[in-house]
Amino acid sequence: MAGIYYTHNDSGDSARVFAFDKTGKTLATINLSGTKAIDCEDIASTNSHLYLGDIGDNAEKRKSILIYRFAEPKNLDGEMTVEPEILELSYPDGPHNAETLLVHPSTGALTIVTKTSSGASGIYQLENVRGAGKYTWKKVGSVEIASFIKEGKLLTGGDYSPDGKFVVLRTYLQGYEYANPVNGEWWRSKPASIRTALEFQGEAITYSSSGDSILTSTEGKPCAVSQITVKKNDVQL
Repeated sequence: MAGIYYTHNDSGDSARVFAFDKTGKTLATINLSGTKAIDCEDIASTNSHLYLGDIGDNAEKRKSILIYRFAEPKNLDGEMTVEPEILELSYPDGPHNAETLLVHPSTGALTIVTKTSSGASGIYQLENVRGAGKYTWKKVGSVEIASFIKEGKLLTGGDYSPDGKFVVLRTYLQGYEYANPVNGEWWRSKPASIRTALEFQGEAITYSSSGDSILTSTEGKPCAVSQITVKKNDVQL
């Protein structure tokens, strides 16, 4: 819904999502039934559904990760409960830590970008999501952020633009926007750097509904939201 934003807590909380408006007022708390959250790290949306990514794995020991998918409520009112579809996903090459979940706005294809301070982050996709059940990711590529310090390499969030033509990723220090060509291999594009606000532990990034600005936020309370106007990469798509 226009003018509505969604966020969630990190590990240590139940699986729930908070809806708020541009003034920061909480409009609803959406509790997800039938789940036991382990380490929720990212949230994504399409025109009709929300996706909560229980994908964190600092110890890299989880046999599978979970994504909860549910229809965006048409009416938001106080404390609410929904029953999500539960997607259980395994990596083809063993456990990984991740905090970045991307959902293509038109196809619904899922993408995970892993979080690592050493070498490249792996990119894993699942194109055909039929519904609740078990799936295996397919590794399709990798991306490495050039930085001399760990905080500048660790990927903590990402999103597709509303038209699907761009992808934005972020580290604790700044953002990176990639043009998404027709073949979908956005990680082969040269990214444009985006200077984010100075945030204590910046882990969230998304596009506005118009796609002409980017919103970022940090862990902690109060959770300030920053808006950044972006100039699109000069890349032929």
